[in-house]
Amino acid sequence: MTAPKVLGIFPKFLVRDVAKTLQYYRDVLGFEITNSFLEPPVFGIVERDGHGLHVKRGEPRTRKSAEEAWDAYVEVRGLDSLHEEFVARGAKVTRKPETMPYRLKEFDVVDPDGYVVCFAEEVGG
Repeated sequence: MTAPKVLGIFPKFLVRDVAKTLQYYRDVLGFEITNSFLEPPVFGIVERDGHGLHVKRGEPRTRKSAEEAWDAYVEVRGLDSLHEEFVARGAKVTRKPETMPYRLKEFDVVDPDGYVVCFAEEVGG
């Protein structure tokens, strides 16, 4: 019997306009649209480097404060280059890259529906 192994996790964001959200993740964050359902789309998938997220038409959740946890946490390599790429494409970066006490360098991006995605890279130590 094969031992179980998690191969990936795809968060699902409820969004007002699936087409707009898919375009944002493609054009601003460099993801590839790998699937969408119906026209106009009511569901879609975006991926980058084999990891991604699902988006579904619905009412986005309401944030109680800016201090709430991220909606998705993405570990990457080449964080500074990725940050530069996102800034050049017009991403709404709400926290510039900073090294945290737990040896991860992170920055945050907010998408058109208010979801906060943190990108992080392990740093030496």
